Amino acid sequence: MRAGGAAASLEDHDGGCLQSLQKVVTIMQLDLLPSKLGDVHAGVEDLLNDMLMRYDEGLDAVVMAVGPHKVLSKEAVIQPYFPLCRLKVQVALLLFTPQEDAMLTGRVIQVGQDFIGLLVLGGINA
Repeated sequence: MRAGGAAASLEDHDGGCLQSLQKVVTIMQLDLLPSKLGDVHAGVEDLLNDMLMRYDEGLDAVVMAVGPHKVLSKEAVIQPYFPLCRLKVQVALLLFTPQEDAMLTGRVIQVGQDFIGLLVLGGINA
């Protein structure tokens, strides 16, 4: 009985934050350095890990987690003006996509004269 009450309390408390999380499977084009072609999967993982906890304009979201990925390209296309190899990759992502006027719960981590630092979902500065 106590576990049910705790879960209901958590949902009420963080409902806005949890509703702002979205799982997606998407196809992305990633530009890989030629030095990473010896181990393409490791190079792709490095690029995907660099996206973690950062806002991505193309996705219009903060990437919270990266799931399994699959390289779809059979060949890498070398860019004409940059020494990069473009690959198509299918990847599962967990995105933080809060909507305007959404109520979010956070933890105050810093208070200044003209700002308040807040962490949402334990890791996103707000």
